[in-house]
Amino acid sequence: MAKAPLHLMDREQILALHEWRCKHGHSGIAHYNCYLESGGKEERIAFFDIEASDLNAEFGFLYCWCIKPNDSDTVVYDEITPQEILQCKYDERIVGTLCEELKNYDRVVGHYSSRYDIPMARTRAIKWGHEFPKNKQLVQSDTWRMARSLLKLRSNRQNT
Repeated sequence: MAKAPLHLMDREQILALHEWRCKHGHSGIAHYNCYLESGGKEERIAFFDIEASDLNAEFGFLYCWCIKPNDSDTVVYDEITPQEILQCKYDERIVGTLCEELKNYDRVVGHYSSRYDIPMARTRAIKWGHEFPKNKQLVQSDTWRMARSLLKLRSNRQNT
């Protein structure tokens, strides 16, 4: 796609720009600066979930994590081993692999992820000295928040 002003683009270029989406969810026409900054690359989206031993990151640890890229059927995951628990290293290794995997995406989608999954993983990364994506570097889409604000249901749980 050309990076010319809109009035100099042909019909196909404008349609392609209209179809392109930035990390904010807008078209390349609405957020032309995002389009220019990204070099016309599509946003990399993945679905994300963790399982942990506690609701509090100071006392709990991650059992496992999984990420499914939007454009692939492959699920990337990692889990702790019994040896890591015996050595009292718990989730040190898998938090590191999670931090590395999250660098491959611009947006993660999860259920209650902005209130639990991301803060839990970030806190565990700080504990072990791993570099978690900085705040606002990784855009979060939370289906729990969407359900809560857009729908009137008896419960905002995922199965509802």
